[in-house]
Order: sequence, then C-alpha cells, then structure tokens
Amino acid sequence: MGSLERAVDRLLCAGDQGSQFEVVILDHIPWSDEISSFLDRLDLEAECQKLNILLAGTEQSEESNIDVDGRVHRLESPVDKVRLFNALHASHLSDGNDDSIVSLASRLVDKGSDSRALKILVAEDNPINQLVLCRMLERAGHLLHQVDNGEKLLEVLEIESFDLVIADMQMPIMSGLDAFKIYRFAHPDDQAIPFIMLTANATTEAQESCKEAGVEWFLTKPVSSNKLLESIDAAIGMAVDVPAEAEQEEKGKLHELSPVLNSTILSELTELAPDHAFLLRLLDKLEQDGARLISEMADAVNNGNIEQLKSLAHALKGSAANLGLAQLHKQTQLVEALSLEQMEEEGRQLLVSIEKAFEEAKQALFREFENPKVV
Repeated sequence: MGSLERAVDRLLCAGDQGSQFEVVILDHIPWSDEISSFLDRLDLEAECQKLNILLAGTEQSEESNIDVDGRVHRLESPVDKVRLFNALHASHLSDGNDDSIVSLASRLVDKGSDSRALKILVAEDNPINQLVLCRMLERAGHLLHQVDNGEKLLEVLEIESFDLVIADMQMPIMSGLDAFKIYRFAHPDDQAIPFIMLTANATTEAQESCKEAGVEWFLTKPVSSNKLLESIDAAIGMAVDVPAEAEQEEKGKLHELSPVLNSTILSELTELAPDHAFLLRLLDKLEQDGARLISEMADAVNNGNIEQLKSLAHALKGSAANLGLAQLHKQTQLVEALSLEQMEEEGRQLLVSIEKAFEEAKQALFREFENPKVV
C-alpha cells in the first residue's frame, strides 16, 4: 500500500466483507508518529484486533512503546529470510499454538532482550539428529562443541567449561544418562551446568529414570525448535514457562501429508534449512545410515540377537522421528516392542515392512525436498 491511511481503509473494507487479513507487514518504514497512530488505530478497530503486526527493518525509537497485546513484533535489518518465513508461517496457523513453529512473541527477539549466545556441549550419536539439532542451536546464535558418546562428553567436560549440556539418553559406549550420573558423582559440588536429556523413547519409565538420576530437563524426540529453545532458556535460569511433555498418545498424533510423512516436522525442517543443500544432505544421510541399519537389523534377526535388533531399531526410529517419516517410525516402534519369541516368528516379515517403509520414505522426502512448500 502507498500510505498507512490507505492501509487502514483496506483492512476495514476487508473486515466488512468477511475476508480479514491475518498479518500486516511494515517494510522498512522509518519510525514516526504516523506509525504510532496507525498501530493505535488498529488496536481500536474491532476488525483489526486479531492482526499480527510485523515491523520488518523498522527501527523503533527508544521512547516509543509498541505492544498491542503482544501482537507487534520486529525483525531487525538485514531481514533474515528464515525468520521472515517463520513469522508468516506462525501467523497463518489458526490456533497460533503449533509447538513445531517458533512463535513470533517468544523467538523474534527485540532489542534489550536477555537472550545471549551460550556455549553448549552436544552429545548425540545419530548423524541425522546431529544435523537437525545443531542447525536449531546455531540458528539461535549458540556456540557448539559436538561429541558422539558419553565417554567423550565426560572427557570434554574435564578440559572445557560450558553453559549447558544437551545429551542423547541412549548412545553407544556410554549413554547420556550414565555420563550425567558419573559427572555428578565426580563433581558433587558442581551444580552449575544444567543437562537437557533427549530421547526417542517416549515412555514414563525413561522420564522417571532421568528424574531419579537428578536430570531436571527431559525432552522427547522429535524436538521442535520452539520447545528446545524454551527449555534452554528455562534451564539456564531465564523466566520461561515450559509446558510439560505431552502424553505418549498426544505425541503420537501426526499431521500427515500421507501415511508416509509428518507435515508438521517437514515444515520445521524446511524452515530450519539455511539452503536447499542442507535438505539434500539430510536425505543423503538417511540413505546411507538407513541402509546400513536395516542391513545390520537383518543380521541381528538371523543371529537371534534381540537386544542388538532393538538397539538398531531405536537408532533408525530416531532418524525417522527427526525427519517426519511417520510410517517408518511406526514400523521401528513395532520392532522395539518385540520379545525374543516374537522376533523369531515375526522378525523377518517386520524387516520387509521396514524396508518398504524406508524406500517409500526416501522417495517421498526427495519429492518434498526438491520442491519445498512455503505455507
């Protein structure tokens, strides 16, 4: 629109016609009394009171105070395309509470915010999970040191200091939970470094194991960027109210593009990606690691090694969860639940189902990543 006055007229006209706008973007308009009056008017007009207002590259004067019920947000120059996409996506959601989208109010940081770059130690053995998790943290401006098992986690903690540790609960050589127990035993007076424990095992038993060991922060994969960053803020003592983890039944509900893919997780992956190459790198990791895990699962079935089979299924489940591979995730859960007798009777047939789900997932992801959709 050419002027703010015309913009108000257009908004009111659309409201009268029952086709209200959802977002108003003020694009690099210098701050003035006119903008202040414009925002005040939007707050008074009933047709405009549900609008989200995004100031893109608009510098706010120190004496101005804009907060129309928390609906006004700012992106500083230069405007980051990922944050802009995320802002538009979030405003498009009907309930405004999709946990997989970084909300305007909580993650678009205004000047004067207490947010700061943290030095974070990340312990995760799954290559796909490493890529996704580290991308979330790097995009938030944090500094990372990455290891792939609990022993390395302990070694690094002895020679470097960190603001926070994020560890996978189940890793080879030494689990994240065992590493936490050993660290706390060896440093009983050092309670300064908070741990956030991640797991693909969304059971009450897993959460209770963490609580009994003294781990205060526990997140179930796949973890949205919003939930992860809120948990980090809470763990380091910032005033953030983090909702409790949903029950397993709720976490299992999928917003599916098809029986193969979870659209909510795919939306966040697209939003996280710094470029198209990042998405194709995820797909390449899936092809390599998935094929290896399935081959080793077949060996475990042939050798009657139920524990090895479950461990491999858990690893594949973690990748499937972080990439939104709904059908593959479901099949790996079935394998994890097998008894030895069931493995002997059903193991080979379940592997056929997993191989089919894996191939369908690769093809579906390739189609989505080749043509990522902006909502």
